[in-house]
Amino acid sequence: MNKVLLTFAKLDFNLLQKMHQKEVSDLARRMLTKVIAMTSAIDDIYDVYGTPKELELFNQAIERWDISAIVTKDSFEWVFSNPKIVRVCTVVTKLMDDMVSHKFEQKRGHVASAVECYMAQHGATEEEATNELCKQVKDAWKDINEECLNPTTVPMPLLTRILNLARVMDVVYKDEDGYTNAGTVLKDFIASMLIDPVPL
Repeated sequence: MNKVLLTFAKLDFNLLQKMHQKEVSDLARRMLTKVIAMTSAIDDIYDVYGTPKELELFNQAIERWDISAIVTKDSFEWVFSNPKIVRVCTVVTKLMDDMVSHKFEQKRGHVASAVECYMAQHGATEEEATNELCKQVKDAWKDINEECLNPTTVPMPLLTRILNLARVMDVVYKDEDGYTNAGTVLKDFIASMLIDPVPL
């Protein structure tokens, strides 16, 4: 193994981590600033200083913040048409959740998971069912990648949101139910990604 290359990789990760920390800090500061500024502006403009003209301009400014300026009707219609990338993203999220949480869910008396359904439908063992569902998840990832790489009229930021949802679910449910046990696995993932630098 090339130790110099490894050291550079660690330094690169640590620099990227610092960038993420700054970005999270900046976003939090901006969000707080917006809340404080809005509260102050609304209070001052409407309650104390608002002339009819100022109030009209202020209302127009708020109306321009409409979500439709970012998300179009076409985008909503596309998502609700249940395109392939949305379908396979739900396959990833549902199957990964079911594979790691089905025993716990059965103890709680919940409905059958994909694991139990596959076992009953195909007369398979739990291991066989899990292996088949893992294969389906891998195939779904191939479809997600293909859909992201194919030319489309759908805005890439929308496809990225769908891709990122699948990525997050992959991390949350990789080897155990990180959602139910968020204080263990997810806490460590977040700390390793955003807080703890890689030791040189």
